[in-house]
Amino acid sequence: LSWGAQAILPSSIKAILVNSATDLGSTGPDYQYGHGRVETVNAVKKVAIGSPSYIESQIAHGDVIQYDITVPGATSRLKVTLAWDDPGGTAISGNTLINDLDLVLIDPFGAETKPWTMNPAVPSASATRNFNRRDNVETAEVVSPSAGLWKARVTGFNIPDGPQKFSLVFTPDSIYQPGQSLAMAVYEEGDQVV
Repeated sequence: LSWGAQAILPSSIKAILVNSATDLGSTGPDYQYGHGRVETVNAVKKVAIGSPSYIESQIAHGDVIQYDITVPGATSRLKVTLAWDDPGGTAISGNTLINDLDLVLIDPFGAETKPWTMNPAVPSASATRNFNRRDNVETAEVVSPSAGLWKARVTGFNIPDGPQKFSLVFTPDSIYQPGQSLAMAVYEEGDQVV
């Protein structure tokens, strides 16, 4: 898929669909509803906004990339989704995930929020927050986040076949601040950036 002159990574489309979905069932992803109901209009808006709404980058084994996110007061929810197109494994590898990236949100006071993860051994259990070692999509979210400077940290936990390209999607939509590499200002839904 291309938007304008630049092709969009498949991981960006996946992350946009997951990030813009409306959660159904228990809080977080689950084995009944997945990540929720796809909100097509919201997803198309993110694609149309382009790179201020999502980031495409790459990371090597052991590297850490951190993005600053300015969250204004009265923001109802901060949701960040990380996805990557994992290289194919072999039938006898025993682990379907080859490259493993980690996502963590860090609030203005240094407290960390890990992504949602599910336990396939207990599919009826609610999602918990922990590092995900099975999936190539991770979502960390905070309801009523504190205003201030947040950080979205991506770590190349285990990347034997790298570097690994990845996509990071933000809700509310974000925009780069001129002159500040890797910095985003977060806007509430309905705000327009001109």
